[in-house]
Amino acid sequence: EVSTWFTELKEKYEDIGLYFEASKSTLYYPTPIDDIQTNTQVKTTTEGLTILGIPIGREQWIKHKLKIKANEYIENMETLRIRASLQQQYHALQAASSIFQHILSMVPSSQTADMCKIIDGYNIKTFKELYYSGTNFNKNDSSITLRRICLPLRHHGFGILSLTARAAAAYFTTAHQILKDTKDPWTDGPLHQKLEIDLQNSMESFKNQLISDIAISDENGPKEM
Repeated sequence: EVSTWFTELKEKYEDIGLYFEASKSTLYYPTPIDDIQTNTQVKTTTEGLTILGIPIGREQWIKHKLKIKANEYIENMETLRIRASLQQQYHALQAASSIFQHILSMVPSSQTADMCKIIDGYNIKTFKELYYSGTNFNKNDSSITLRRICLPLRHHGFGILSLTARAAAAYFTTAHQILKDTKDPWTDGPLHQKLEIDLQNSMESFKNQLISDIAISDENGPKEM
């Protein structure tokens, strides 16, 4: 099926004067096939591909690639800490949610969870080191105080938005729109069915997260007034 799609695409592009360069093309096959490379004359993989910054493929491969992205983010931020002012570093921490939004929107939250945890943990740790060094913040860091770091500025937070808190909603919104707009040829096919399952899982995660947030707000909100 993948070979057929590739051939059809190749022929359509050639009709308008565009040609695939075999040495720069890679096909992803979910299941191993011995004669793939002979049939298509391009490189093949059964693990996954990164397309426009989005890893697509087997779940463990995706998680591995996202952990690499998280570690690269940390390396870049550590370099920034050497060269940039406190204000610039603060703005960089705030930008993390935008940097990774396209990934959160396209990859199920179950697969982005590890990446989000690494980045959120680093951002909060770095913020505390930059702005609360030498204070007793660590001794008095109630859950509400930590949550305030991740609140938007308009809600009187510091605007370092949590990726973990955004992941389920971001993917839910995208998956719902795709299911709403998608028509043949793959409606009711395996890809469509998988997307429906991912959508349901993200919806449950989003619902549980909202319930948790409301419970914390009801319990601790008045104390913060």
